[in-house]
Amino acid sequence: PPCCPSVFRKSPRWSRVPRCSPAATITTVDTLSARTRGSAGVDVSTVIDATLCGTHVHKIPLNVKGPVGNDCSVLLLGRSSTTLTGLFVLPGIIDADYNGQIQAMAWTPSPPLSIQKGTRIAQLILFRAVVCRSWFKNNSNKDILFRQTAHGIHQCLSSRRRAGNGDYCFGSRGGLCEKSPEAAPC
Repeated sequence: PPCCPSVFRKSPRWSRVPRCSPAATITTVDTLSARTRGSAGVDVSTVIDATLCGTHVHKIPLNVKGPVGNDCSVLLLGRSSTTLTGLFVLPGIIDADYNGQIQAMAWTPSPPLSIQKGTRIAQLILFRAVVCRSWFKNNSNKDILFRQTAHGIHQCLSSRRRAGNGDYCFGSRGGLCEKSPEAAPC
């Protein structure tokens, strides 16, 4: 297809040209659909022509914008076929309430690398993140964020032990909970 750069066609490990979006217009996540019934996520494409001239990380605008909707967050990952071309899309989390155009952070070890508008370089995997209410109550002052985060983790774990509701805290900020299907809120 004409939207795929020649860099992709010349790759020695690549036997076919990656598929491209017919139109790279910006849309919302809820309008995207998976390619097959067994797809784990939905493909997203670039909305601009881009050339990565250095080995540093570049932001590449994609054809989707937030908010995600339905209280879901998104895990952004590079497509495996994109990696084979020498373009590495760094993983990222898009919060459920993010409002704006979603961009991929990408780099290449062998610049220059051209990416044409409409090239599908990443995929979005939807998930539901549950945040402990106690974490929000205890984190209004950013000056003592570390102490409050530790306190929030303790509260979440204590409430789990008291209530026996099966919640487990995780995450670098400590306020996220993984819930069992029958669990009550933190």
